[in-house]
Amino acid sequence: MKKILSFTLKLIAVKCAVLGAMAVYNSLVFRAAARLDRRHKHGARTYKWRYGKISYIKKGAGDPLLLVHGVGVGADHTEWERNIEELAGEHTVYAPDLLGFGRSDKPDAEYSAYLYTTLINDFIYEVIGAQTNIIASGGGAAFAVMAHLFKPQYYKKLLLVSPEGLRGAADAPGNLHVWVKWLLSMPVFGTFIYNVMSSRANMPRERFISAHIGGSGARLPLAAFVSRFLHVSIVRPLEDVNVPLCVAWGGGDEPGDECFTVEKANPAARLVVFEGAKKQPHREQSGAFNKLCLEFFD
Repeated sequence: MKKILSFTLKLIAVKCAVLGAMAVYNSLVFRAAARLDRRHKHGARTYKWRYGKISYIKKGAGDPLLLVHGVGVGADHTEWERNIEELAGEHTVYAPDLLGFGRSDKPDAEYSAYLYTTLINDFIYEVIGAQTNIIASGGGAAFAVMAHLFKPQYYKKLLLVSPEGLRGAADAPGNLHVWVKWLLSMPVFGTFIYNVMSSRANMPRERFISAHIGGSGARLPLAAFVSRFLHVSIVRPLEDVNVPLCVAWGGGDEPGDECFTVEKANPAARLVVFEGAKKQPHREQSGAFNKLCLEFFD
């Protein structure tokens, strides 16, 4: 009995020590990000949404154009930094950080595709206040398609970049993903895993800062993303897009099947492949991409 008690106490002590070490590491990472944060904050605006404050920038004049970034570690509106200036020459450009990313709030919330779909439509209604054009990439493109499905009257034209959600139910979460989400959402352990994934060695300085500004809540949307709880199939909703639609990919990702899926769902869609680019042609070939946007939204 004494041996069992002794072993149990030692095991508890080891667990406490490990969790303590993780907590110290987590604290050091967030402090390091705060020290590195020297970004010029003038010009940033705040939209007080029902679930938290949304940071965004507004530039230019003309028809409104909303830019929705993709989902991933350190994602924020700076994904569009090579496009905003040129697009703002002919449009009023709005570029928000989605909830849980960048300088927007990172609340303890249930992150889902529906949450972001609602955010996009609320942003258009309450901030832009007019029918708008939209450019969205990756997971953000899937959210934009669903947002159009709910409020088609808010949209003029859609340009999607390497959209996710074109594999139907193949990307839907399973039982294993429920456990992955639970583990990554844990306050100490989940934050530790998040900080390892988003360490300074694994990403550029600005993305590292963006991934850690505002506290450990950033792990929650990433937990939902990794466990596929942000997944939404847009194959069927694409059939209902009745505004001009353009879908762009990088040729390096060989998007043949995805092109066929879009073409079958919406034959009127314009398909563009940037040879030599990968997931983000708007960054890798920004000049050609900006030209496409200005022509498409003209």
